[in-house]
Amino acid sequence: MSKPLDMKWKLIFFATVLSLFSCKQFTVPTELVAEWHSKKSEVTVRIKDENGNYKFIKDSADLYINIYNNNLVKGKLGSANFENAHIVKNGGLPPSITGIAYIIKDIEISKIFDKDPLEKKSIELWLSPLRGDTLVVELRYTSNHSHFPMSGFTLIKHK
Repeated sequence: MSKPLDMKWKLIFFATVLSLFSCKQFTVPTELVAEWHSKKSEVTVRIKDENGNYKFIKDSADLYINIYNNNLVKGKLGSANFENAHIVKNGGLPPSITGIAYIIKDIEISKIFDKDPLEKKSIELWLSPLRGDTLVVELRYTSNHSHFPMSGFTLIKHK
């Protein structure tokens, strides 16, 4: 009777140790710590209409982000400012497969442009591996457990 119980505790111990290693603090590479700017790009906001069908509203916006060495990020997307976002290393498949090296999370913003019907939304920025002073970023709408791609930006390091 004690063998299944022993196995259960071993599995719990193993899972706990694994989770502790996965929570290791990520250090932002020094080449990412900077102010980054993009040109305007088309942004698509998706909403559901009264019939439950998706409606897409498009306009353009630029993206500015400041990445700090303490993993904090602040910035501006169109007319929406954000602070206290966090950059993390992509924990999924490697960037050589996904094209995503880092994710900026915990971004809560207001309207991106005048025609934006969403007063409040959650987004993430999915960052490609750095190429010189250029960073390719995918903007994702993440409210309600969604991962809708809204836009793509090419950011240049501001010197």
